[in-house]
Amino acid sequence: MNEFDLFAQFYDADYAEYEEDLSLYQGFIGLTGGPVLELACGTGRLTLPLARQGVDIVGIDISPAMIRLAQEKAIKAKLTDHVQFQVADMRHLQPNGHFALAFVPFNSFMHLTSQADQLAALASINQQLRPGGLLIIDQSNPDVPFLLEADGRLLLEKQWPTPEGGSVLKYVSRTLRLAEQIQDVTFIYEEISPGGESKRSVMSFAARFFFAPEGQLLLEKNNFVVQAIYSSYELEPYTDDSERLIFVARKRA
Repeated sequence: MNEFDLFAQFYDADYAEYEEDLSLYQGFIGLTGGPVLELACGTGRLTLPLARQGVDIVGIDISPAMIRLAQEKAIKAKLTDHVQFQVADMRHLQPNGHFALAFVPFNSFMHLTSQADQLAALASINQQLRPGGLLIIDQSNPDVPFLLEADGRLLLEKQWPTPEGGSVLKYVSRTLRLAEQIQDVTFIYEEISPGGESKRSVMSFAARFFFAPEGQLLLEKNNFVVQAIYSSYELEPYTDDSERLIFVARKRA
């Protein structure tokens, strides 16, 4: 089982209503046209709304369970003329050269936990883009005080009701490997039935953070020219206290 397969059953309830970043990709698709490649697409949170607007888009994810749910939703919504989903590793894609825009949304690039993996992914993505094609990478801007609070405490992050009348509680624990620029994160989803019975699912993963200069260097080493670095989905200028770290890079012609 892929490490993210366990997450698939909770993904939509946890993140499906998050839409703050959708307008970012809509705006850039208006500039580039299609076709579009979404890397680490999950269950189609962004892929499906974009397809619904007539965008030709391919979504890839390393998790078969995520892709299975995304495909089911695409079929149900009758969107298969515009969207395709594939199980794939962004580090090892077959060269294509077809896409006008590629994007790695909402911290997904951080799941590549070494520079070697990040460089491999960028080289692979570069070969998916036509000359002059755009790549967008969106991740959290490192918040040093927040990172230093990662002491392993288990905190309740959110909870939501289930259709059956029960509830799900999501707990998060973080520890820090500062020298490696890695956070080790554990999600615990506690499902409580209407009768009070409890079941816990535990998912652990690592996430590598980096600052803007390192990200720019990684992109430039893989035949990209960084066009802009933004701090928000409204394309505000990047500053020291920015919440997001959003790279927009163009493949060299």
